[in-house]
Order: sequence, then structure tokens, then C-alpha cells
Amino acid sequence: MAITGQLSWRPEFAERIVELGAQGKSITQIAAALDVSRTTIFNWTTEDHPSFEQDALNAIERAKELSEAWWESIGQDNLHDWIDPKGPHKRFNAKVYELNMMNRFGWGKKEKHEVEQVVVNVDGEMAKDAQ
Repeated sequence: MAITGQLSWRPEFAERIVELGAQGKSITQIAAALDVSRTTIFNWTTEDHPSFEQDALNAIERAKELSEAWWESIGQDNLHDWIDPKGPHKRFNAKVYELNMMNRFGWGKKEKHEVEQVVVNVDGEMAKDAQ
């Protein structure tokens, strides 16, 4: 078995990357299919790296979008059938799907926001204990 390593970007990789993304593949799976490391993909798509390739960045961004869309379709199709207990996908595990989407695509990550609460009385004045 050959050891994957740094490989120079080849234009034909762009089409293959997008195809794999459209199949729902992760960056790790795409790297494996190209027989390169995830680090190589990272280097191709990091603007300040000497191995940077704009075509690689464009392909990876499109592959990520297509992969997320593929997984969303899986969820939609199965969730619809999951609601109907007689549907063909009655073994769909919504929690596992949710965790997959959170881990793959950052779903559910929320920014923390400071909220200032002001208590106002019925006359529209700030309550004494809030001043």
C-alpha cells in the first residue's frame, strides 16, 4: 500500500472533488479518493500557503455545499417517512442524523449574546429595582 503524501494540484481534481461532494462525501473521503492527505487538501485551499490553488478552493467550497445538500435530502426523505410509522424508513434515527449534521456542518452552533434585561412598569417607566 502506497503512503499518501503531498501531491501537486491537477486540474482534473476539481471535477472529481465536486462529484464526490455531490455524493455527500466528507473532506476526508474526498482526500482518500484522490489518494492525498487531508493536509494536502488544506494546503491547496489555504490562500497564504505556497501550494494554494484557487481552483481547488472553489471545488472544495462547492463540494461542501453539495455534500450538505445531499445530507439535507437524506434527512428530509427519511424524516418524512419517519413521521409515518408505516413508511419504508421507520428505522431512521433522528438523533443520530442531528449529531451527524452538527459535526459535519456545524448545525446548532449558536453564538453567545449578552442580553440586557430592563424591567418597565405599566406606565412605560423603568422599574425602580432595575435602575
